[in-house]
Amino acid sequence: MEVFFLISAILFITTFGIYSLMHNAGIQSVGVSTMGGGGTLIGIISGFLLPVIPLTQLFGINFFLVFLINFPIAWFIGPIITRIILTLFGRGINLPKTMIFSFILGIITLIIGFSI
Repeated sequence: MEVFFLISAILFITTFGIYSLMHNAGIQSVGVSTMGGGGTLIGIISGFLLPVIPLTQLFGINFFLVFLINFPIAWFIGPIITRIILTLFGRGINLPKTMIFSFILGIITLIIGFSI
């Protein structure tokens, strides 16, 4: 159960890292399945808000405190984790699809963590 919460938090932070890499490279996140500015919204929410849910369940700390701790972690470590993952598992050619994939996989692992 705890492993799924940890994997979910890492995937959500990775989603934000992919978003920030796309933003810095000038790749439009609008191309994410034609949802307008939804790619930007997914990137920011999944980096700063969604990892707080599994981390709160994992550590049993107050939601607001975990949010404050998560903010600098996602901001600084998110792009670093993303570069490592993209180096190990792929070339990062299609970053918008990779961002959606990590977002959906993070949601699935979060649901599995709650259901076990």
